[in-house]
Amino acid sequence: MDDTLALARLREIFDDDRESIVEILRECVGYVRRSLGDLDEALARGDAAGVARAAHGIKGSCGNVGAIACERAASALEIASRNATATSADATRLGGLVDAFEAAVTRYVNGTAAST
Repeated sequence: MDDTLALARLREIFDDDRESIVEILRECVGYVRRSLGDLDEALARGDAAGVARAAHGIKGSCGNVGAIACERAASALEIASRNATATSADATRLGGLVDAFEAAVTRYVNGTAAST
């Protein structure tokens, strides 16, 4: 299973309706990108609660669409922020995984993704 974007759950929920899946994935990418901005701002302010909130939202959104690697990284960042150990390196790692997730969504939308 590809943990960048595992589509089996979405295909099941939406009865393999590609148009609906594409719409959900695009909405998720937009939300996650905005949340990454919020996370970066909170990290710059030293706002651990803000980092945890943003990471929690990313975790949930990514988990709902099968972006497992992003979900795990966001979960780790959420826990680290609650323990006051979150760093900019954690946010950078999550950002890289979000880039990979977005690229996987683009491949799916363009019809060049492998079935997962």
